Amino acid sequence: MTPKSIEQEVEKTLNSLQDLPHLEPDAFFYTRLKARMENEIIRLPFWMTVPFKRFAFACFGLLLVANSFTILQSLQSGTQEQMSAVHTIEDLSQEYFSTDFSLYQ
Repeated sequence: MTPKSIEQEVEKTLNSLQDLPHLEPDAFFYTRLKARMENEIIRLPFWMTVPFKRFAFACFGLLLVANSFTILQSLQSGTQEQMSAVHTIEDLSQEYFSTDFSLYQ
């Protein structure tokens, strides 16, 4: 097919569509459509309901408290662990790098 014949086919198809009668919707179509759309808006998904939002907020608060407690415990025990680690390193360095040769005699 040549471009000119394609263009003629397109024009023929468009002209045939113009000859179709204009259809009118049924009576009260838009009223029923509007009522259906409003009804769909009222029915919210579960995750958008108020009880679920309260539950999610409570879970978030509980998670925040648990994380805060864990961080505080970690900070408190972290200083004790650092002190014991320093003492362990000092003990090891004294044991292995001492200049006392009395052990070998």
